[in-house]
Amino acid sequence: MRKEPIRGEQAVRDIISENYTGIISLFKRRKTTSAKDTGSTTEPSPGMRLYAYELIKLLGEGAYSRVWLGRNDKGDYVAIKVIKPISGEFLSQRELMILSEEVRRAFEVSYARLLSHSSSTFSHNVVKVLDINMRPVLRYLSGGRPYENAEEYRKDPPYLVMEYVSGGSIIDNRRIILASPKMFLCTVKQMVGAVKFVTEALRERVHGDVKPDNILVRAGGRFPVPVLTDFGTSINITWDGWLFGTPEYMPPEGLLYPASSAITSSYDTYSLGLTIYELLTGEIPSTQSLLIAVSRHPLLKSERRSPHITRLARSFDEPPGQLITAAEKVIYSEQLPQGDGIIHRLRALEDELNEGSLKQLRIHDLNVLEEAVSKARQPEETKDLVKELIRIGPTQRPALDVLLKYVDNILLSYGIKCENQE
Repeated sequence: MRKEPIRGEQAVRDIISENYTGIISLFKRRKTTSAKDTGSTTEPSPGMRLYAYELIKLLGEGAYSRVWLGRNDKGDYVAIKVIKPISGEFLSQRELMILSEEVRRAFEVSYARLLSHSSSTFSHNVVKVLDINMRPVLRYLSGGRPYENAEEYRKDPPYLVMEYVSGGSIIDNRRIILASPKMFLCTVKQMVGAVKFVTEALRERVHGDVKPDNILVRAGGRFPVPVLTDFGTSINITWDGWLFGTPEYMPPEGLLYPASSAITSSYDTYSLGLTIYELLTGEIPSTQSLLIAVSRHPLLKSERRSPHITRLARSFDEPPGQLITAAEKVIYSEQLPQGDGIIHRLRALEDELNEGSLKQLRIHDLNVLEEAVSKARQPEETKDLVKELIRIGPTQRPALDVLLKYVDNILLSYGIKCENQE
């Protein structure tokens, strides 16, 4: 077993050849013996060091990790994703599952990058993993306690080190991306290609957390280069049977129902559609706000629903309560559906948005989209593209390879060629 952090391309080959799947299986079988929090702070702080890295400032925080701006011994900036403690335990069973899934996906994507030799694979649109701290995990796998106390966790938490993508999110770069059809369409093509590359590297598993905050822009070039900075761990983590993720970008099958058989690759297609919609309009569709207001997902506490209900009230003459009641009758009539029943309910919801009591929502969202496309002077086909991506029924959304061909056809029809932007 290694005593140092796993590094570089050779480590990727090593971990694949050493059957990393077996390590994950061991995670699932063993009982954790992690230390409990005794009052000490468990959060790393600016200025402290994690092995060869100095922490500079907190960049962002998710449900199970924090991302720090750091600096290595050579003075290069890096992004450090630190797994957070859950329920006061350090490397508890859930943390081990999160970490093992994160590491496994990072290795698989890195290995796919090693095997790719063509810029057409979009590997340059996926963040590079530089280092992984496996020391506490190896202690656990050797039969010991990963940490004796909170202070040990604070000084040496489980973390991944990635390239620092400094250009902000794609939403931060809206003005530049929407400056011309070429800039916009080439950016969309690379975004789709990045998600496709990752899902193929993960053997067609769903990413599950595609959103603007996970698509940053690599600064310094003539063109914005979108970079997918997350490998989608959340899709394999559940809370009371519900999938983790970001509700604002979750498709209806994940947002409205517990972990269901309806989860397919079209999960990512919908999230991409919402991301492109927001890139064009500056907001998510009102339909998504309604789904959040109606959803029974445990992530959605009242304080998170309230802004979406308020938004519905401001956007429509009809009281939001009536919209919510109409949606609930379709989504949650009698009992929670399963299997094909979920697809049936989603089709019924689509019908309500097209012809029924919720039609005003769909009309409003399409009007906002059409106005944004016209204002940015983007091709008319863009509106149809986004409409297909955000269909409520998962079986009606295009697959990622079909989506790429659609974008290529638009580029071809307008005589636009995307340069190699690596």
